[in-house]
Amino acid sequence: MVSSASNFASKFNQAIISRKKSFVIPVSSFSTALLKLLYRSGYLFSYRFLDNQTYLVFPNLRSVSFKLKIISGDSQTRQVSARRLRFFSNSGISFIANTFAGLTFSDIAVMSKLGGEIIFKLEPIK
Repeated sequence: MVSSASNFASKFNQAIISRKKSFVIPVSSFSTALLKLLYRSGYLFSYRFLDNQTYLVFPNLRSVSFKLKIISGDSQTRQVSARRLRFFSNSGISFIANTFAGLTFSDIAVMSKLGGEIIFKLEPIK
C-alpha cells in the first residue's frame, strides 16, 4: 500500500502544483479508494479507466488547496486513536486516515469516533 500511496501522492502533488488538467495513476485497490474519497469531497472532477491498468484523473484545481505528505512509510506506521485525531483536528491539522470503515478525512473520523492509520497529511500549498 505504501508504494501506491507514495506514487499517488507524487502524481497528485505534481498535477496540483503545475496546474495540470489531468494525470495518470496505476489501478490498485488503494488508489480506487482514495479516488472515491477525493471525488466525493469535490477535489476531483472525475476519473476513469484509461485501460485496465491505469486511471485518468481530472483534479478540480479550484478546490484543491493542499498537497499530500506521506506520514506512514515502509518501516513505520502511525496508528492514532480517535482522541489523538481530535487533538490534531482542533489544532487545524488535517489528515487522510485508513480506519476500519475505509479511507476518510480526519474530521469525519473524529465525528465518527474512529482511530486508525494516518496515511497522508494535507499540507497547504504555499
